[in-house]
Amino acid sequence: MPITILLVDDHPLFRKGLRLICDDEPDMRVVGEAGDGQEAVDRARELLPDVVIMDVSMPNLNGIEATRLILAESPDTKVIALSIHDGRRFVQGMLSAGAVGYVLKDRAPEELPNGIRMVLKGEVYLSSAITGVVVSEYVNLLSGDRETEKEPAISHAATGESSIPIIRTKLHRPPIAPGYLHRQRLLDRLNNRLHRPLTLVCAPAGYGKSSLVSCWLGACDIPTAWLSLDETDNDLHLFLEYFLTAIQTVFPEAGKGIRAILQAAELPSLQNLTGILINDLDKIDQTFILTMDDFHVVDNKAIHELLDGILKHPPHAMHLVLASRIDPSLSLTALRARGKMTEIRTRDLRFSRKEIAEFLQQMLEKTIEESSVALLDEKTEGWITGLHLAAQTLRHTDSIERTIAGMPGVNQYILDYFVEEILSQQPAPMQDYL
Repeated sequence: MPITILLVDDHPLFRKGLRLICDDEPDMRVVGEAGDGQEAVDRARELLPDVVIMDVSMPNLNGIEATRLILAESPDTKVIALSIHDGRRFVQGMLSAGAVGYVLKDRAPEELPNGIRMVLKGEVYLSSAITGVVVSEYVNLLSGDRETEKEPAISHAATGESSIPIIRTKLHRPPIAPGYLHRQRLLDRLNNRLHRPLTLVCAPAGYGKSSLVSCWLGACDIPTAWLSLDETDNDLHLFLEYFLTAIQTVFPEAGKGIRAILQAAELPSLQNLTGILINDLDKIDQTFILTMDDFHVVDNKAIHELLDGILKHPPHAMHLVLASRIDPSLSLTALRARGKMTEIRTRDLRFSRKEIAEFLQQMLEKTIEESSVALLDEKTEGWITGLHLAAQTLRHTDSIERTIAGMPGVNQYILDYFVEEILSQQPAPMQDYL
């Protein structure tokens, strides 16, 4: 009997590569695919695979939570994490959830088949880089050094200053590309719901989240602040430094109370810290918007709890915008039920046929037949990056209608995008598979 495998990754092209790897093995058979964590749980329940190959960072439900749910229902299933991330929190999260393997994506062609066979024998399989992380953690356990597992919320260097300097360019709103199509239906929704404390813009890569928010803020007549996040911002102290500095770009005198707290040798409890921050922000009288882009990179529970506390008792002048590839661990259901949140999701960001026609006319400086617009909509599903790349193809043809009709579902430009943006760090064997 072949080993049955469920592939879980939010990028269809990468799933295709994984399928080719497994199909080359005579003792393996891919029985299904899933594009996010929730779909993975549903498909695992339906298919009962021997092995689940699980991406870690995905929309709707991340790989860690999906692994917990799958193993709760089917404890005999083996889960192997497959990720670009080799950081400790990702490895610990997946192994704690019950995964018995962790393979880095750049090692998948060489390591994945052997890893699948090993976990079915009851062994644990880790990429060599991941082995170092696990061994390091084991040494820390033996030495009693548990500092890395404490809430990063609670302490920092006695100087009260971050060891990483503030990078000012992270506070700059990204410019709008020439020819950007202003999407009035979405801009109107954002403007009309500004009274709600939170706007969540959530979709996979390439759907124009940052561009939409930047376009909106550029037309706003109220103060706006911007913060582009990265993985280093998972330290609560550093996060607060950036959070406060972003606000001070428009209100230089804001946050004196929390600034004093940040200079102390130790932060107060999270509850007290949240209260101090809310009171500081509530002293701002003028309505403003604070946007935090790439919020999906933040997985520190303390930071999520801090923002949850702020949104439970929101300062009257602040409107918070989070742009993320996955849902943050906030009380979204409660915020939604109380009408305190605006949501812009993948279905909203997809271009309508009218918008596709306007976009192509703007890019190509000519009108496109409705039938060709409908076909392009079918092939790209309104994915703006796909439309941009398709437009590049159409610029080099004398017959737009015939070229659109001949385009496959993923044309060469879209393939190039995936290779560059998703698989750029993959070794030659993986690129050969794709």
